[in-house]
Amino acid sequence: MDVLADALRVSGARGALGFMLEAGESWGLWLDSHQGASLHVVARGTLWLHVAGERPVRIGAGDAVLLSPGTAHGMASGPDVRMGACDVESAARARAEGSVFRLGPPPVR
Repeated sequence: MDVLADALRVSGARGALGFMLEAGESWGLWLDSHQGASLHVVARGTLWLHVAGERPVRIGAGDAVLLSPGTAHGMASGPDVRMGACDVESAARARAEGSVFRLGPPPVR
């Protein structure tokens, strides 16, 4: 039984768009233009997940979050960090090159 595949199927996830993200110090990224389901997996470090109308939630290494299609949300280094729009061109370039999308100055946390 593949629980993740079942969860993605039930959520309405179709296709894929993904990239590796590394972030350091103070950073924030608001993602409100993506209409599909969103899956975020934290490999190391921590981030704060912000969902419109909800309190921020701390997400740590080993955690995964699946958001239903069209859920406006953001990720940031802290619960009170101001988030900017995603640089879609840089993210697409990182994905196409298989490189890492970087936010904020090092060190990565």
